[in-house]
Amino acid sequence: MTRIALIGLGAIGVETLRLLGNAAGIELAGALVANRDAAGERHGVPLFADIEALISAGPDLVVECARQAALAEFGPRVLEAGIDL
Repeated sequence: MTRIALIGLGAIGVETLRLLGNAAGIELAGALVANRDAAGERHGVPLFADIEALISAGPDLVVECARQAALAEFGPRVLEAGIDL
């Protein structure tokens, strides 16, 4: 089972969740979102407000579904933690 987490839960993130939710061998570890209140729990995955919480969820892979600034901000920490990005 591969645990996948997302950075961002806008249009791209929601579609990615939809597609991954039907994939065999995939477990959704959660998503890092800028505003947990706006995202709510409607997507059925844990929502994280900071990168350390997302890393603590133990994903095998993090998929960036946000913007380039989010990748620049969070990507180095994901890679430092030994998680594929």
